[in-house]
Amino acid sequence: MTMLADGTAPHDDTFPGGQHGGAAGQPLLALARRRWRLIAGVTAAGGLGMLLACQALTPLYTAGVAVMIDPRVPKHAARADPLAFMPPSEESVRKNEMALIRSRRVVERVVAALGLEHDPEFNRSLRPSRWQDLARRVKSVVGRISAMLGLSPAPATAEAPSPASIRDQVVSRVLDRLTTIPTEATRVIEIRFQSERPRMATTVVSAVVAQYAAQRREEGQRDAQTAITVLDRETEAVNQRVRDAERAIQRIQQESGRQPAVEQKVFGDQLSDLTRQLSAATSERTAQEARLARIEATRNAAPGSSTASAAVGSSLVQQLQTQAAQAAARLSGLAVSYPPNHPRVQEAKAQSDALNAAANAEIAKLGTSLRNELAVATAKEAVIARMIGNVRAEMTRSVVSENEIRLLERQAEANRSLVNQLNSRMTETRSDLQLPAAEVRVISAAAVPVAPSFPPTLAMMAVGLVVSAAGGGLLAMRRERQDRSIRTAAQLRRLTSAHLLGSVPSVSRNSWAGRAAAPAAVLARPTSLLAENLRAVWLQFDRSRIGAKRILLVTSALPGEGKSSIVTALARVLAAGGRRVVVVDADLRAPSVHRLLSVQRCPGLAELAAGTAAIDEVIQLDSNSGAFVIAAGQPVASPADTLQSPAMASILLQLRTMFDGIIVDTPPLLAVADAGILARHADFTALVVRWGATKEASICAALQRLRDFEVPAGVILAQVDGRKAACYGYEDADMFARAMRKYQGG
Repeated sequence: MTMLADGTAPHDDTFPGGQHGGAAGQPLLALARRRWRLIAGVTAAGGLGMLLACQALTPLYTAGVAVMIDPRVPKHAARADPLAFMPPSEESVRKNEMALIRSRRVVERVVAALGLEHDPEFNRSLRPSRWQDLARRVKSVVGRISAMLGLSPAPATAEAPSPASIRDQVVSRVLDRLTTIPTEATRVIEIRFQSERPRMATTVVSAVVAQYAAQRREEGQRDAQTAITVLDRETEAVNQRVRDAERAIQRIQQESGRQPAVEQKVFGDQLSDLTRQLSAATSERTAQEARLARIEATRNAAPGSSTASAAVGSSLVQQLQTQAAQAAARLSGLAVSYPPNHPRVQEAKAQSDALNAAANAEIAKLGTSLRNELAVATAKEAVIARMIGNVRAEMTRSVVSENEIRLLERQAEANRSLVNQLNSRMTETRSDLQLPAAEVRVISAAAVPVAPSFPPTLAMMAVGLVVSAAGGGLLAMRRERQDRSIRTAAQLRRLTSAHLLGSVPSVSRNSWAGRAAAPAAVLARPTSLLAENLRAVWLQFDRSRIGAKRILLVTSALPGEGKSSIVTALARVLAAGGRRVVVVDADLRAPSVHRLLSVQRCPGLAELAAGTAAIDEVIQLDSNSGAFVIAAGQPVASPADTLQSPAMASILLQLRTMFDGIIVDTPPLLAVADAGILARHADFTALVVRWGATKEASICAALQRLRDFEVPAGVILAQVDGRKAACYGYEDADMFARAMRKYQGG
């Protein structure tokens, strides 16, 4: 980073007032005031360019016709669909008609009717542009030269475009210029056409309306014929579906042999009877199972028990069991009185066993009989259940047949209704063919346009002005961001802490020789703003003076900053105030003091340093102000060696004793090292910064060089344009305001 003379770094922030660094944070109005010439120039150039572009474009004339679609729309149904009979919406009708107007078929008829294929406006092959003709000629010449040099084969003759391709191009060009615009009325359409000739625009748009009407009539007739054909085909198909349904109903009835409704009643009666029989069979089977279970339980019961007798339910079994029980009781009585082997005991036991065996045999016979009866009852129940299943299956088939018949009857009825609708639609369509075709009603006929509609000059110029003004504003913002020049004293104070000696205004805002006019201006108006600010510069320098005499060295960062004008004008102001001042022109490379003060260049400082002239011989008097001048003298081979010679130090020391003030004019710091050489002999070095011209980087580099020389330095802001400063709203613009002139002599 570049360091300043005070050892600080330069600031990069944007200063208030918009003095540099872009428009960030600055009002757009202030930016417009500062760069109004740039913005106005770009805006004027954009507007002029747009005007020239409008003049270069081929003007087009627009003719328009407003037509209303006939509200009577034929009801042509092309499908056996009830929704197809619904009329289209108004928006759909209008969009369809607009598409028909811009169809290629209509435009092709217009092109054929008007012979637009032979019109150069639409057939561009009949009117090639100058650029196309030039390109064709250049291409032909290059091709012939290449063929002569053997670089390429001879160019083949270009084939002429076919009539079909020409017709397509003409149709496309007509379509590009044909527009349809919907209006607030739902059935009114505005048709417009653009042409280079007013009458041609009227002719084409009228032809479009005529061909559109003819096409609409033909489309209506063709749609009606197509609808009739389709309706015939659909009616026959629906009739066939009715016949198929009737045949299916007959087939179902023949297969069942009777009416499904009668079958349902018969099957219902059978199902009720079989259900009752099944219930009786089930009850019988259950009773048999219960008896068999009781008999099985009797076998396990004690002989002669009441439970076993009741379970069997047989008198013989009960009698045998009773006798067996009595025999068992007698056996028990005998067993008490007699031993087991006693004959009477043995006889009683044999009788008891015989009775029990007879009872068991009888019970076995009863069980076998009950099992047979249970099997019969079970088989009977199964048969009845199967019969119920068959009846229910027959009933289901009968129900299905009934449903099929009803469905077929409903379909047949719907198809008969649809046949009636199709026949009605057929009658209406045939009646539409007998009616006159729907006409296109022209509401507003085409008139020959007077003024061109394209290009829209005012609109394009307005757009051009707006766009160029925006571009000018962006360019101004860019210039403002890139402008790093010094424009205010506050900016200098923010940039560096070096002493600011003052701000010196320019002599004339419109002066072409501002630097030459400054020395003369301070003599013409000794109390002017320029003279007072120069006195303030000297006061700032004199305030820190140490000793009786002091040398002020004046330099700049770059050439053209106005340092020589400051030097000569300051010397005249001081001399006119009674001070004994001498101006030393130490710029041996490009001297200008002698021209500004109208004195001789030779002899001067070069001769004095070389010892070929005395100091009294080189000092000249400015008769207009009384200031003394030592000009540069003859050019020397090495100005730097001359300035750093011991003789130069002796000359400055001698001048200290002769004058109250010595003002030394030196070359720019960044150009050569001459100013740095003399700065060591001066008491103070003033760096002249030109308002609105010197860049921050140049100031930083110059102050850094003075810091390297370790000499005290300050800054003078020169050639300040007071009017611009006030217009731009800079902080220190008030010191150059008109109200200050009554204190400064105008």
